[in-house]
Amino acid sequence: MVVRLSSLVVSFLIGSALFIAASLVLAWTGPTQAPPNGNVSAPINVGTTDQVKNAGLAMNALAVFGNAIISGTSRYLNFGTVAGSSGYGIRDNAGSMEFKRSGGSWNAIPIIPTCPEGNTLVSNGTAWECSSTPQSAVTTFLTSGTSWTVPADWNSSNNTIEVIGGGGGGDTPGSAGGGGGGGSAYSKTTNVTLTPGASVTYAVGGGGSAETSGGDTYFCSSTSNCASLGGSAVRVGAKGGAGATSAIGGAGGAAASGVGSVTYSGGTGGNGGESSNDGAGGGGGAAGPNGGGNNGGNSGRSASGGGGGGANGGSVGSNSTIQSTGGAGGHNRLGSGGGAGGVSNGAGGAGTNGAGGGGAAGDASDDTGGAGGAGESLWIQTSNSATAGSGGGGGGGGNQFESFRGGPGGLGGLYGGGGGGASDANGSTQYASGSGAQGIIIITYTP
Repeated sequence: MVVRLSSLVVSFLIGSALFIAASLVLAWTGPTQAPPNGNVSAPINVGTTDQVKNAGLAMNALAVFGNAIISGTSRYLNFGTVAGSSGYGIRDNAGSMEFKRSGGSWNAIPIIPTCPEGNTLVSNGTAWECSSTPQSAVTTFLTSGTSWTVPADWNSSNNTIEVIGGGGGGDTPGSAGGGGGGGSAYSKTTNVTLTPGASVTYAVGGGGSAETSGGDTYFCSSTSNCASLGGSAVRVGAKGGAGATSAIGGAGGAAASGVGSVTYSGGTGGNGGESSNDGAGGGGGAAGPNGGGNNGGNSGRSASGGGGGGANGGSVGSNSTIQSTGGAGGHNRLGSGGGAGGVSNGAGGAGTNGAGGGGAAGDASDDTGGAGGAGESLWIQTSNSATAGSGGGGGGGGNQFESFRGGPGGLGGLYGGGGGGASDANGSTQYASGSGAQGIIIITYTP
């Protein structure tokens, strides 16, 4: 009987020990303090056994020290708060990798080839490819409109955008000689970041009519915040020349008012005479990539018009000093092209290649100032080989005081030249002053 009781006690003790041991093995208690000292025992976070969770798992950060697999087909890796096709991010579309910007649409991720030495990576509009042909720069002129679509092959790392504002109009006086209009400023910037296919806004300054300032020209990187030269989206802009409203010439567009890494001021219009026997002032030349526009010539105490100013680093228009000869137009930056001043009974000669027009002779039968020269071929448009440059100022009108007759001012030259002032001897006939020339935007990039 004693022996049998001892066996029961021993069996109970052994069973209890096994139960307690099993409980210790099977039980799991979460950590009671923050990591690292509270890390859970293997295999929860340090083991090598794969683990699967069928519900969602949220965490503040995730570090993967190895390979990662998003299991299944046509899966999404989204950003923000929306999952799936309606969200944005990266997805597997039946084996083709695609991406989507916020607010955009799903597009294939382009394959960028590795080009051999001497080849250039270029876009054919739909894909990137290697080309052994050197890429040529593309030049585009904008002379009207307000919206431009960025080309598919736009290169934000290799581009230049240049602008010229509108030239100011000359004065149309009630008597005596009017002042010439101011020439436009010039601005330039490089490597503007734009999104291919996007639309951007711009403004081309119009040429000022009589006694009216030329408009500002500017180019923006978006369609908003672009209502004026001071808009926050403006990447380059040039101030238009001021119109003359009296015998005092209009101011040239100021470089300080422009936007860009390079800015030059336009030339100031020449002053007209203040008596009924005096001629008008010449218009100021437009600035350009080689320098500022120069000033128009003044009409002295005589009956002849002053010469228009040369553009783009050209010379000053000559003052008229005697009755029978108008002031010569200022030359262009190359030292040539200025229109001759009218002699005896002749109008002022037209300028060429960005030079100023000549002032009309005071005793001429034709008292019209010569037109400012259209700019030399500083830029050539790729699509049609059209040329453009900074324009010279128009010559001032003459005053045939012996028959009490004035004369019109010469037109400003394309692009941005100021118009010459008009002259009026008897106060009853107002002759037209020269209008300023419109501005332009020149975009050059290498794909």
